[in-house]
Amino acid sequence: MKKRSVISIGLALMCTSTLLPAFPANDKEVVAVTGNGGYEYVTPTEFKIINGYNYNVSKPFVNSPDSFEAWIKLPEASLGGVIMGNWHNHDGLFNTVNWEVNALGHFSFVWDDRSISHTFDESPSLLDNTWHHVALVRTENAFTYYLDGVVEGVFETFSMPAVSTASMNIGVDKSSFTDTKSPFDGEIRQVTVYTDAISQEQIVADMQNQAVDEGDTVCDATLMANWYLGEEWTNVLVENSLESGPFVEIKTYDKYVGADYSFGEYDYTFVLVPDIQAMTHYEIPRLHNMMQWLVDQKDELKIEFAVFLGDLADTGASETEYVTAAAAMDRLNNVVPYCFIPGNHDYNDNFKTRDTTLFNKHFPYSKHSALPGFGGVYEEGKMENSYYLFNDCGESGTDYVVINLEHRPRTKVLRWANRILEQYPNHRAIIASHQMVLPDGSFCQNVSASFEVNSSQTIFDNLISKHDNVFLAAGGHHPYDDIVCRTDVGVNGNKITSMLVDGQGTKYRSDPEQDMLLLVHVNEEKKTMNCVYYSPEKEAVWNIQNQFQISIADEFNPTIGK
Repeated sequence: MKKRSVISIGLALMCTSTLLPAFPANDKEVVAVTGNGGYEYVTPTEFKIINGYNYNVSKPFVNSPDSFEAWIKLPEASLGGVIMGNWHNHDGLFNTVNWEVNALGHFSFVWDDRSISHTFDESPSLLDNTWHHVALVRTENAFTYYLDGVVEGVFETFSMPAVSTASMNIGVDKSSFTDTKSPFDGEIRQVTVYTDAISQEQIVADMQNQAVDEGDTVCDATLMANWYLGEEWTNVLVENSLESGPFVEIKTYDKYVGADYSFGEYDYTFVLVPDIQAMTHYEIPRLHNMMQWLVDQKDELKIEFAVFLGDLADTGASETEYVTAAAAMDRLNNVVPYCFIPGNHDYNDNFKTRDTTLFNKHFPYSKHSALPGFGGVYEEGKMENSYYLFNDCGESGTDYVVINLEHRPRTKVLRWANRILEQYPNHRAIIASHQMVLPDGSFCQNVSASFEVNSSQTIFDNLISKHDNVFLAAGGHHPYDDIVCRTDVGVNGNKITSMLVDGQGTKYRSDPEQDMLLLVHVNEEKKTMNCVYYSPEKEAVWNIQNQFQISIADEFNPTIGK
């Protein structure tokens, strides 16, 4: 079995663990060349929000965060920012909440996807370079703001509990795509959260306590979390004072970092290409450069195939954009085998109907049926539903079948895909459909249109889960900064990883560095997928959390084994 060696395209060697990202270096800084020819990086000793770090809560709260407390310090010239939150400006996250300070130093908040928002403009400014304790307590009819244990304002309004499926970030929220994040321009040393309303007595007691736990409650509210982060953030992971509560872990936002190749050797690589629509529309040279990079790295990285996850064009009725996308992708022809799906923007009217006239004109069956890997289509002469066979990947003898589905596919398309999978039980199977996983990690439950559509939950239930050789499903559609993964078990007991990969979330038009590729390096002996979310232009990874290892070992999948 031929192996690829450890270092390529100037990337570094560090240690990863299953499903958890390794901690790479700060901003690709090479400290020394090691004896084996690799690179050595130094882990930062202090993590500052201003340098692109934040703490991510390990899992969502299961109850409404009705009472919030934090110790914060803001310099006099601060712009304020988000103390903690999970607001996401696009779609897929619900019941989001932010606690913030505005640019004038006044405490503010948003509740339930910004259905309620308020700034306590009459309260003292927090821009005085002094540690302050802030607290916001929600009851059914009011939000009460406490500053250093004293009531500073009451905003009377009716509100419902806000229980979100999205985890919180400390120091920044989850804004992406068209919005710019508002990172906290200061320091945060402690955060405490309760469900239900806490009393002023509880607030005063918590101000004196770094390790608030359940035994410290002097009111009827239930503690959900307390993290003492320290006046300087130096710990990668901070445990919750509440033993059963979520921990927080250092992540990055809007940051390119050095790639981590400590997983070492791999047999071959396949690539998931996120929605390229913004590059097709606004950044044509960058799109061509990304395609050429795949061609140039084909041998070095041993790239066996690439899967485009839809939205090849940005405007369904713009023939120019299809011409642009096709010309760029043509660089791969007969060099890097590839396949693709239509996204909602690849329909003539952006999916008001299923009209794919322009898509099929510029990605014609006559051309793509003659390219390597092509297996067949659902409708003769039309490319929106296809399957491809990629054989003997990395000389490991591993055969793949990739099923490419139209956006929100029809039921008869799912039946066709089931028949294809039945024909190839010994091929490791990937399912690609444009909308698969939402930003909060869930499947889309319901979709509606004037014509027949199926949600990603239905795709999983009626196709993906039914075949023991399926190990991966992937889609885009939802702009989001990071790769989102979930793991499910099929009806045969096999493990299935589903992913959201959509590079539009990184910068969009203000600074559209969207040439992101998810490089999936497979080691057949170790049975691992080593994922690296890589920008060819920046020669770097987008955020530390976007390089990780997934074990694919599976005794219930006959194409993998344990």
